[in-house]
Amino acid sequence: MSAFLCSAEHLSTIANAFVGNNNERGHVFDVLLRENLRSLQTRYPDYMDEFNGNAANYARSEKTVYELIAEAFRNARSADLRKLVDGKGDLPLNICTTSTQVVKLCDCYDYQACENGDYSSTEAAIIVDMVRNDAMNKGGQKDGPLWQALIWGF
Repeated sequence: MSAFLCSAEHLSTIANAFVGNNNERGHVFDVLLRENLRSLQTRYPDYMDEFNGNAANYARSEKTVYELIAEAFRNARSADLRKLVDGKGDLPLNICTTSTQVVKLCDCYDYQACENGDYSSTEAAIIVDMVRNDAMNKGGQKDGPLWQALIWGF
């Protein structure tokens, strides 16, 4: 298994999808970043200076979940994803697409943060499950063609 440091945009999208106030979202961002780094410490201990150096510049974006996803889609390699936000696609960037993208980002985060045997009982895992479940309650999909078409990690 391999793992990577999720981007600040990736972590911000999950944190900003958390139902809570701005201070709580800031806490969520910090928890997610720490757990991601803890997982990388287990997997790649010789590269922690690089990971910590990159993470030192991280800050949670104040952009909305929709804005963060739209920005990621505009920058995507896939022309189909770019069409979702430039108005020329068959599907608009709607709540189902946005919620499914949040689900996929949560799935990706779990994969990056699970290198420690206790991950499933950590605050980060509990938060990610809450965010994923909320997104699924809003119409997000856990698998299928839409989930497959979206971005694994920002």
